[in-house]
Amino acid sequence: MAKKNDSYTLYDYLDWRGDLMFTENHLNEVDALIFSILSYTDMKKLINYDDDPVTVREMNKRYIKEGIDQSALVYNPAPLLDKCSSTHRFGGIEISHYVDILHDSHEIQFSACTFQLNEETAFVAFRGTDNTVVGWREDFNMTAESSIPAQKHAAEYLSRDFLNKYRTIYTGGHSKGGNLAVYGSAFCIPETRKKISLVFSNDGPGFRPEIWETPEIQAILPKMKKIIPSTSVIGLLLDHVSDTSIISSTLPAFLSHDPYSWKVLGNRFVRENELSSVSKYIINVFNQWISTISDKERSEFIDTVFDTLSESGITKVGQLRHDPIKTYTALYNAFSQSDPKKQQLVTELFARLAKTGTNTAFQELRKSLLQQNPDPDDNIAV
Repeated sequence: MAKKNDSYTLYDYLDWRGDLMFTENHLNEVDALIFSILSYTDMKKLINYDDDPVTVREMNKRYIKEGIDQSALVYNPAPLLDKCSSTHRFGGIEISHYVDILHDSHEIQFSACTFQLNEETAFVAFRGTDNTVVGWREDFNMTAESSIPAQKHAAEYLSRDFLNKYRTIYTGGHSKGGNLAVYGSAFCIPETRKKISLVFSNDGPGFRPEIWETPEIQAILPKMKKIIPSTSVIGLLLDHVSDTSIISSTLPAFLSHDPYSWKVLGNRFVRENELSSVSKYIINVFNQWISTISDKERSEFIDTVFDTLSESGITKVGQLRHDPIKTYTALYNAFSQSDPKKQQLVTELFARLAKTGTNTAFQELRKSLLQQNPDPDDNIAV
C-alpha cells in the first residue's frame, strides 16, 4: 500500500488481511471493531433468532436485495458489510441469533448477534446507540440508574443455551455496545463467563461507582480491552478504567467517536501517548457538573428533555439536523407547555453546567500560566 502510515483505514486492513482465515491469523482488535460495526446492520427482515446461521456473504446479498437503507445512520454499516462479504476472512463467517428490541414505553434499545469464527469460537457483538431517541434516552439513564434494561438483556443474551457449544467466546461493541459487552460478560451465568477470553469496549461509556465496585465487574476487568480515541468524550463518561489504549483518529473531539475514523497500522490501531487537552477539559466539566446533581435531579432532567422531544414528534436523532428551524420551534413550544417546575429544573441545571464550564476554563488557564511561569514571586493573578 502506498499510503502514509497514519492514513490506513479498516478497508485497507481488509485488503491486507482479508485473504487470511481466522484459523491462520487469530482475532485482533481491528477484527473486533469490524464485528462491532457490523452489528449495526438492520437484519430484522433478513434473519430471525431461531433461523439457521447465515454467512456474511449471504447476509450482504439479502441486504442488497431487500433494499434496506441505513444511509441516515452516522455509522452506516452497509459499505463495510459489502467489503467484508468479498473477503475470505469474513465472507464465510456465520451470523446467528439476531435480536433487535426497541420499546419506547420501556425505554429499551437493544440488539445483538453472534458471529461464529469456527466451530469452537464465537464473537458476540452488541449494537451501540442507533439513531432513535429511545436509544439516546437509555444512554443518559446510565448516569441516573445503576443498570438499564439493555444491560440486563446483554447478560441474559450471554446466558442463553446456544452458546454452550463454544469453548471460546469474545464479546464486544462500539459506544453503548462496548458498555453492554462489559456488563453482559460480568453478569451472565458462570458457565459462559469462564469461556469469555476478551471483552472489547470500543469507546464505550462506563458505569456508576456502585457497578464498578461489584465483584462481577472486578473479575471481568482483566479480560477487558478498552480502546478510546485521543479526543474521546463518550468513552470517558463514567469511566474508572486505568488500563486503556489511546488511539489516533482522523476526526476531532466528538466526531472521533466515529469508528471509521480510527487509524490502523497492521493489525492494530495507531497509538497516542495521551488524551488531548480538549478531551480532558470536556470530561472534567461534565464530571464536575454531574457531581453537583442528585440522582433525582438527573432523572427529572432526562425525563423532561426526552419527553419534550417525544411531544415534539421527534423519534430519530437525525430529525434534529434535517429541518432545524421547524424542529427547534416544535421543541420550544413543547418545552414552554411543560410543567413549570420541570422548566425551572432544566434551566437551573443548564446554568450550573455553564458555570462549571467557566470555572474549569479559568482553572485550566491558571494551570497553563503556572506551567509557563512557575515562579511564585511573579504573583500571577487569574
